[in-house]
Amino acid sequence: TLMQEAPDAIVVEALDAGGGGTTRVRVLLQPDTRFRIDKERLASLDGMVGQRAIVSVDWEDDDRGGQVLKATEVRFTRAKKK
Repeated sequence: TLMQEAPDAIVVEALDAGGGGTTRVRVLLQPDTRFRIDKERLASLDGMVGQRAIVSVDWEDDDRGGQVLKATEVRFTRAKKK
């Protein structure tokens, strides 16, 4: 779930694979990060906070033993009409 956005990053609430809990993760946005809803391109993430998202990332180790996540794509799916 997309929790918040800033000009250069988003915070997402990610499901932990093992324990079933959630973790908040900060992901940097790049100038070439793509935003999509289904197959349609979005110009920005305006109005998408609180929506379920799939975030594709590249990562690298930082100098403190952690990782820096960089988004390559942030994708949303429209709710199906009933």
